[in-house]
Amino acid sequence: MRSMTVYALILASVSIPSIVRADDLGCPGECIDVCNGVCTNTRTDRFNCGVCDNRCDSGQVCSLGLCATTCAEGLANCGGNCVNLRSDRFNCGGCGVSCPSGTVCSLNLCATTCAEGLANCGGNCVDLSDDRENCGGCAVACDPGEICVDGNCRITCTESQTTCNFIGAFEYCANTNTDELNCGACFNSCDPGETCVDGNCRVVCLEGYTACTTDITFQTFCTNTNTDRLNCGQCGNPCPTGQTCVGGNCELICPLPLTRCGNLCVNLFTDEQNCGACNNPCPQGHRCSFQTCELNCPEGQTGCDGKCVSTQSDEEHCGACNNPCPPGYACTNGICTTRFDADRDCDVDLDDFREFQSEFTGPDQPCPK
Repeated sequence: MRSMTVYALILASVSIPSIVRADDLGCPGECIDVCNGVCTNTRTDRFNCGVCDNRCDSGQVCSLGLCATTCAEGLANCGGNCVNLRSDRFNCGGCGVSCPSGTVCSLNLCATTCAEGLANCGGNCVDLSDDRENCGGCAVACDPGEICVDGNCRITCTESQTTCNFIGAFEYCANTNTDELNCGACFNSCDPGETCVDGNCRVVCLEGYTACTTDITFQTFCTNTNTDRLNCGQCGNPCPTGQTCVGGNCELICPLPLTRCGNLCVNLFTDEQNCGACNNPCPQGHRCSFQTCELNCPEGQTGCDGKCVSTQSDEEHCGACNNPCPPGYACTNGICTTRFDADRDCDVDLDDFREFQSEFTGPDQPCPK
């Protein structure tokens, strides 16, 4: 909150204009000012309202030195001039009713003396305790917007405003619900960047941002609750470790090459429960390889047509899947060879065997040992 020295600076910088009185210029007592050499009352004169040469617009009146559409409470409109019929000797009890010379207007009637409790101010009998034209003394007029209370001029505040008095120096009206210099109470000013809402100082956030308050320092700050992982969706709602805030909801963060599936980070290339896509499990006995479910064969075997085989010896998949050996041939070390009895066929003439072998299997194929 700002220091009250701010108000001291304000007070020092305010110049309060003095009103030129006509008492020493031979003007009648009901006149307060001199405008262009003529005695007048700038409190009621619609041609010199408040100050000389300030003419009120057509249809307006001069009430307590201000141009207005109607006279203030307790005053009557007499030719555009707002006067008090109870004390005005030129409008005593009614507009244009002047009291004879040497008499006064007291309580709407011309009389030789003022009634008890009233003071004679230039022929006008007034109550110095509440008369705005003669507050506490004759010709002591309150400023526009002020009233006379117990012989002192006080500012007039509306129902929604509060009267603030700075160390007795001057008064002013403030709406403590919205006034940033008097938020909630007189002289309670908001910090820079704050505004006064319902009597409380609050941070002003841009559209799309929310004002949040820290738990430790109670400082208010603006944040986007759609993306702030410490205030996700609402103030003070942090996301768990490893999660981020997306659209006001905490979501799992998965580093590459992992993919978020529900509340888990998985590798779609190898995960048997999420093979190639989330919730795509491989059948029993299969594994996930490069996003494709395939048979999970023992070492040395290969999955061919839905079963595990050894391409080194399987005659239907010799050397590779779907590579069958011709009838009468066996698969040996992944190669189709002719069948020979170990004790008989391998004893044939070597030249005859090579000629036979080259015809069916190609040249230089070894005999099985």
